[in-house]
Amino acid sequence: MSTAQPDTQRVGTHDRLIVNPGTTGTSLRIIRTIAAVEEIREIWTAWNGHRDSDIDFYLEFIQAHRGVLRPHVIVLYRAGRADAILIGRLGLRGNSCDENSVECIKSILCSLRSGEADMAFFHQTAADSAFYQRALRLPGLGARDHLARPEPHHIMQLPARIENLYEGLSAGLRKQLRRDRKKLSEKYPGKIRIHCFRHSADIGEAARDMEEVARKTYQRGLGVGFADNMGMRTRLQLFSQKGWLRAWVLYLNDVPCSFWTGTVYNGVLYLDYIAYDPALREYSPGTLLMMKALEDLCSEGVGAVDFGFGQADYKQRFGNVRLMESSIYIYAPSLKGLLLNAMRTAPILIDRVSKTILSRTKLLPKVKKLWRKRVTNP
Repeated sequence: MSTAQPDTQRVGTHDRLIVNPGTTGTSLRIIRTIAAVEEIREIWTAWNGHRDSDIDFYLEFIQAHRGVLRPHVIVLYRAGRADAILIGRLGLRGNSCDENSVECIKSILCSLRSGEADMAFFHQTAADSAFYQRALRLPGLGARDHLARPEPHHIMQLPARIENLYEGLSAGLRKQLRRDRKKLSEKYPGKIRIHCFRHSADIGEAARDMEEVARKTYQRGLGVGFADNMGMRTRLQLFSQKGWLRAWVLYLNDVPCSFWTGTVYNGVLYLDYIAYDPALREYSPGTLLMMKALEDLCSEGVGAVDFGFGQADYKQRFGNVRLMESSIYIYAPSLKGLLLNAMRTAPILIDRVSKTILSRTKLLPKVKKLWRKRVTNP
């Protein structure tokens, strides 16, 4: 890992900016160009982290999304040695101690104060982390996120043996899986096939078959979820080239009807997209495909499945580790920042109150069911 502290000092929109060391003996380099990100590749890759903060994933993301103007990466040096990296939107790598968190958040506030942006956003931050606590307290009242509310993030720790995978499930769930397998086998005798796509040569076929399923789902009606386009194929190519890609597709009579896709990174499968043909709901094709994927992952020696942020029944049924996380916003200490804060706060408060009322009256599941049906069949 490179330990030399950069000695250049530039300001404005250039890619380097050294903040004068304070009483803590730290200094910061703010990186604003892709070329400068490449300069610190050795430092970046020396620390482990989430798949999304991998340097190649990060570079692909900022170049693929048209709304991204440039990177904003803070490298924190302590006594001349790189000690942590704060990656715009994604959080810290390296030493995430309280002192480093304070220094990085102060830098963010300085950038917001200078007019570089109107708002800073950090996705899925651990609620028990120093960064999360400091991000909620250091900004002034007008710049502070008043809506941050930790929610469960479910992870499934996988056993070393497939036999233990099923032993970890409830008796009721095991019985349901056997029943669903039997129903599907009786409906499609000898016509059930599952294939896992992993290689670059498979991307075209995998994307086409997953699109065949995704276009029938309620997620498509909302404009979210998997979509076969150039950006998606570029990302799948990156995943396959890095050896990360795992995309399982279930075929019935050679017709794709469900998929389960993610990436294996540092021994963890990060789940990206799942979907199934809603016409086959009674056979639970998504759950059956997931079990095959979990079996393959156990055989491969993968240690866990990260189901990602958000709530879903399958995450609660299969997840055996629960983390509490929340995204955080920090607003510029300006009139525009104050207005953005207010504009975001009002509708979210209304949404939360509405959901609370529906939950207490037990109407929320029915509303969701009707909503999904309407989106799937407009």
